Amino acid sequence: DILELNYLRRPYAEPAIHLALVRATRGAPPLRGEPYVPDRLYDQLLDQGRRYLTTPPNRIDVARRRLYLPQVFRWYEEEFTRKAGSVPAYVRIYFGPEVEQALGRERFSIRFTEYDWLLNDQSPHHRR
Repeated sequence: DILELNYLRRPYAEPAIHLALVRATRGAPPLRGEPYVPDRLYDQLLDQGRRYLTTPPNRIDVARRRLYLPQVFRWYEEEFTRKAGSVPAYVRIYFGPEVEQALGRERFSIRFTEYDWLLNDQSPHHRR
């Protein structure tokens, strides 16, 4: 946590880091198959956020105006809000134009999905 805070979160003030950090748990963002590189970092973080926010149980129910978001949005809500004004405003960029427009003009409630703290073990005897 000290490394994350002092070397990633404070200097860059970019909450997208929470959608990219893999903490070896099933509830964490998926592990990328490539390293993050400076010349593509924005696109990589955008792609990573889209992958994480559209992986069940995370989702958006436009008809019911509900966001089902991972716990990182609760834990670090202040960072997301400081960046975009609100959590719904922050997540708009991670979804297609229809959802992005709905998030911009309508009020959405947020339901935080349960975080799965089990280790991200892919061996057959640990799979659900």
